[in-house]
Amino acid sequence: MENRQQWIRENISEALKNREFEAWYQPIIRTASGAVSNYEALARWRSPKLGLVHPTEFIPVLEEMNMNAQLDEMMLCNVLTDIQKLMIEGRDVPPISVNLSQTDFKDESVVDRLIVLVNLSQVPHDKIIFEITESACVDSPDVLKDAIRKFHTAGFSVWMDDFGSGYSSLNALSQYDFDLIKSDICFLKSFHSGGKSATVLEHVLSMAQDLHMMTLVEGVESHEHVNFLKKLSCDRMQGFLFQKPAPIAYYKQQAKVNPNFPFFKGEKKQEAEYYDSIRFKEPGPATMPEELARYMKIPAQATLELTDNDFRLLFSNAEFLEFMNDHGVKKDCFSDSSFRKLWAVEAGPVIRTIVETSRKNHSWEMFVDELNGVKVMGWLYAIDEDPSRGAISFKVVFPPQFHI
Repeated sequence: MENRQQWIRENISEALKNREFEAWYQPIIRTASGAVSNYEALARWRSPKLGLVHPTEFIPVLEEMNMNAQLDEMMLCNVLTDIQKLMIEGRDVPPISVNLSQTDFKDESVVDRLIVLVNLSQVPHDKIIFEITESACVDSPDVLKDAIRKFHTAGFSVWMDDFGSGYSSLNALSQYDFDLIKSDICFLKSFHSGGKSATVLEHVLSMAQDLHMMTLVEGVESHEHVNFLKKLSCDRMQGFLFQKPAPIAYYKQQAKVNPNFPFFKGEKKQEAEYYDSIRFKEPGPATMPEELARYMKIPAQATLELTDNDFRLLFSNAEFLEFMNDHGVKKDCFSDSSFRKLWAVEAGPVIRTIVETSRKNHSWEMFVDELNGVKVMGWLYAIDEDPSRGAISFKVVFPPQFHI
C-alpha cells in the first residue's frame, strides 16, 4: 500500500497532463416525484498502470500538492464534452453538478475562466451546477461571496457541498447565497430512527427551508432513510440505494437494453421549476385563517398533488401518516422497489372542487370529506400547478379538534 501511494504521488501530475481522469455520474432523485432531477459528476482516475483508482486514494494527494483546481477544471471540460455528445444524440440532459474545492478560489480569476469554458462549449448555463465545498467558506470568504454572485449573474446555480462537515455551517448559511445545501453523509452513516443524528438532520433541513434554500441529503442507503427524508420534506436524495456512480457508457448501455431505464431520463424543465416552486410558495402560518392558525401546534399536514386520477403524496409529517392510517388508508409512502411509486389514493369530487376553488381564489378553504366512511374536517391551500401534466399541488391540514 505504501508503494502504491508513493507511485500515485509521483505520477499524478503526469496523469493530469495525460487527461487520465474521467467523469462518472450519480443520479440525484427528486423526493416528491421519484424522478431524476440532476446528476453529480464524480472524478475517477483510469490509470494505465493501476487500473481504476478511487478518489479516496488520489484526492488527498491532490490536496497535499495543491492540484485540486487542475482536476476540477478537467472535470468540467469532461462534463461539457459529455453533455455536447448527448445533446447531439437528441437527449434531454438534466443539470449536472461539478465540484469545486477550496483551493480553486485561491485564484480570483477562476470563476471567469470556468464561465469561459462553458461559453466555448455552447452548453446552456442551466445545465451546469457548481458545488462548492463548505471549507471554502472558511478559507476564502470574500472571494467566495464574489464568486457566487458572478455565477448567479451568469445564470448558474450554486450548491454548498458537505454541509455540516466543518464548524462554519451556520455562519455559511447566513452569509452566502447558496441555492441548495447538501448535507454531509455523516448524518446518515450514524442514522437510526429517533437518534441524535436524525434530530440534527431534521433541524438542519428545517433551517435551510426557512432560509429558502433547497435541500439534498446524500448517503441514502435504505428505505428507512427515504421514508424519514420524505417526512422531513427533503427536496432531493442521493445514494447507493438508487444508483452507484457510473460512466456515461453504462447509462447508455442500460438505456439500450431497457428503454424504460429510469436513471437516464430526467424531469422536464417545466416540471423541475414546478417542484422547486412548491417549496417556496407553501403557505406559512401568517396566511392561515384565525380558526385554523390556533390549532397549528402539531396538526396532521401534508403537501399533495392532484392529477387526473388521484391524489399523490409529495411530503407529509408523521402525524399525517398516522392520521391516514387511523382512517383506514394503510398504504406505505413507497413501494418496495428501489425506484418507488408514490403513495396515492383515488381523487374524490369534494376535494377536487375545493382545490379548484382555492387555486382560483388563492385562499385557504375548509372542507368536510369522508375517509372510509368517517367524516373529517380540514383545510387546504392550492400552491402551484404544472399544466404540462395537469397537476395541482396543495397543502392539506387536519387539526385533531376537527375530526368529526
